[in-house]
Amino acid sequence: MDLLRTLALATIAGGLLSSAVPVDAASPRLHSCVDTLAANPSYRSFFNAMERVGGTTRFVQSQPITIFALNNAEVEKVPPAVRNLFFSVGPEDGAPQGVWPVVDQLVIEGLHPVAEMKIGQEFYTLDDATVQVVGSTKGRPILRIGGYDMAVVSADQPCSNGLVQGVAYVARNR
Repeated sequence: MDLLRTLALATIAGGLLSSAVPVDAASPRLHSCVDTLAANPSYRSFFNAMERVGGTTRFVQSQPITIFALNNAEVEKVPPAVRNLFFSVGPEDGAPQGVWPVVDQLVIEGLHPVAEMKIGQEFYTLDDATVQVVGSTKGRPILRIGGYDMAVVSADQPCSNGLVQGVAYVARNR
């Protein structure tokens, strides 16, 4: 009889303890936006450029940010002179002067999911450049950043401190 009572109490206690564990505990922990980029080989060139200019420490912050990141294929589309300056990867490369503003043009404060980006909206990047929502394609915004139109191609990748929006070049504005 004592054995049955002990088993019954253990079963009830186990049920109570398991119901007290939050559902989120089983889900994977979100990483910072920088860690999200570092973990994805498709963004290696972009991550390396950020790392060279100190972005890996600057963008691991508690304030929410949205990063517009170019994947490796999109980095290859950047004109060679610009790409070699900002995205070069050789060991002889130092941190070129003036790169922070380029990275800062691709980061805005706050969470900006695709569903909330409407044509005509403007946002300001960390270096006070304007990001304009100028159109949409396939339900995703086209953004004008630094004289380039870029479409969001990989939307709303969550991070512990914001979102990563993968972007692709659409056109260079004249």
